Amino acid sequence: MEMLIIAMYNQPTKQEESSPMSVYRIHPRFMMMVFIGGLIGLWASACGSRHLTFQIQATETSNDGNPVVIRIHQLRSDATIRATTIEAYVRNPNGALGEDQIGNAVEQVVRPGQTVTLEKIKLGKEAQFVAIVADFYQTRGDNWYLLLPVETYRNQQVIIKCEEQRLVRLGD
Repeated sequence: MEMLIIAMYNQPTKQEESSPMSVYRIHPRFMMMVFIGGLIGLWASACGSRHLTFQIQATETSNDGNPVVIRIHQLRSDATIRATTIEAYVRNPNGALGEDQIGNAVEQVVRPGQTVTLEKIKLGKEAQFVAIVADFYQTRGDNWYLLLPVETYRNQQVIIKCEEQRLVRLGD
């Protein structure tokens, strides 16, 4: 039985040459390089891209049976959105979120009874939170938005239900 190894190797000793199974030993430095390369690859994949996938399910009674506009914002902090009102947000979304907002919002219209999937929305390096905002005709309390910490949901699918005049995250 012969074995072919394409790698950096040590020459066989005299005793190994006389053996019917001549096998080359793999050099320890080569093994260390392979091991370190594997660790670097694992680290790079873990620190790689950050994204979220959203599945938005609207019930038949969502927004009193009317389509609802959903916006997904990336935020540096949750302070501004927690302090703003729906009225201020509707008048000027960018102004209401101020410096906390990163880039432009992803916008999607969802009709009653419809399920929409937004695949792998890439998250910016500075994004600490994602706000999902629903532009309902009438709102009750703070149910017009959901706030998700990026590190908790990073690279996952988040299922959101839009029912009546509120957003609910499923899976808790």
